[in-house]
Amino acid sequence: MFLRIINYAVKILIVVFGILILFGIILKTMDTNMRIVFGIVFILFGIYRLTIYYSKEKKYRFMDNGDDYYEDDDDIK
Repeated sequence: MFLRIINYAVKILIVVFGILILFGIILKTMDTNMRIVFGIVFILFGIYRLTIYYSKEKKYRFMDNGDDYYEDDDDIK
């Protein structure tokens, strides 16, 4: 459970870091166009990692629960 929270926190921090870059709160001295590109890339990468992690976690949970279902059917045969 603790590692799951850390995984989500790191991925959310990537998105937040991208927002901070995009609005110029971080890296103020960088060229404006480059800063906007970096911010958008960080935001999209964080969202991508969040969705991939969530979908794999959901798939694993489904597969894990599905195995329990079929193990219970052995008594019926």
